Amino acid sequence: VLEGSVRRRLVQRDEDRADEEGVHNAFVERVAARAQGLPLYVYLVLEDLRSGRLTPSDEAALPDGLLAYYDALLERAGISSVKRDLTLIVALLARASEPLDTEGLALLLSRQVDEAPERWRPRVEAAVRAGRSLLRGAPTREATHGLTLYHHSFREHVGRAPALADVVGEAERLLVRAADAWASLPPGPLRAHLFRAGTDYAA
Repeated sequence: VLEGSVRRRLVQRDEDRADEEGVHNAFVERVAARAQGLPLYVYLVLEDLRSGRLTPSDEAALPDGLLAYYDALLERAGISSVKRDLTLIVALLARASEPLDTEGLALLLSRQVDEAPERWRPRVEAAVRAGRSLLRGAPTREATHGLTLYHHSFREHVGRAPALADVVGEAERLLVRAADAWASLPPGPLRAHLFRAGTDYAA
């Protein structure tokens, strides 16, 4: 049940139409249409109205069905594979001493340095697209298209941000493990980088 100002604003949307019977409310009618008979959808709408995430004027923002509502909830909570992968990629680039290309990032994220990273390559590419404002292109020492963080001050911030301490630690562990196994990596910029700088990560 809605109370207070939210209830008043919803009632204010009521319209009497001379050529039709009954009262019409555009917000309520949109909720009914998109709920598709599912009470849980209505419950989620009520919770969002109570919390202020929705207002009775926001019918255009209502998700189209319960599954779309679930997707919106996941997005709102920041829950997705892309966001998880991007967070680790940012941490890896903050700790790597040189730019890394997508192939090298895929190898690092696979956590299996002796296997081809085919499954991870599209995930890295999706995360990079999502985080393009955080990253900038930079050539690797082997002249492939690499990535780094967009500014050294951001790199320093990521390295010491308390909210990222765990993921930065995970990135460091991935780099150390890859450096220990550099000889088993496929030929490429990551292997060459770890051959040059591996002792820095192991130190």
